[in-house]
Amino acid sequence: TSSNGYESKIYFSQILKDIKGVGDCFSREDPTSENFNMLEPDDGGWLIVPGVGLVYKLVAMGSTLVVFGTHGIYQIGGSTGSGFTALDYSSSFLSSVKAISPNSFVDVDGLPAWWTIEGIYILSPSNNSLQVQSLTDQKIKDLYLEIPLVCKRLARGSYDPRSHTIQWIYREDIPTSLTQSYEFTHILNFNTLAGAFY
Repeated sequence: TSSNGYESKIYFSQILKDIKGVGDCFSREDPTSENFNMLEPDDGGWLIVPGVGLVYKLVAMGSTLVVFGTHGIYQIGGSTGSGFTALDYSSSFLSSVKAISPNSFVDVDGLPAWWTIEGIYILSPSNNSLQVQSLTDQKIKDLYLEIPLVCKRLARGSYDPRSHTIQWIYREDIPTSLTQSYEFTHILNFNTLAGAFY
């Protein structure tokens, strides 16, 4: 949520046994009870990821949850290398690459790719960790930097697994009205097999 004081909080529900539990971000037991107040691993709750800022995207990768925020990328997992629970979780800093909106994120066969102020990035596994790689630095950096920031924030993406192509639609010039904000003028294509933009 973007409310002041809540930006760095991640809320998680209880492990679902039925649809009624959706949104139950609290423990099943009463924490004020003298006898039955223990937190269980499948309880809901919230955790703080210090420094993440406003969260734009959450992506599950392996046993970790990757958090993309306005101040960088963090990952949440269990202390033993397994997924996190209400009793066991830890967050760690991954990268200072900052997200600018949730709109441009694309799922590329399980790997997230997204737009930032300075380039287009993809997150991929590397030597038992995750690595942020720029797709634009060696190819179209100058072209990408010419796109106005407001247009980068409004860009939308989609991935076609049959052709292995990501397509982002965007506007080349700054919109002067709300209607123009959703009138896109260009498509940027990226072939993941050839590593080519067109």
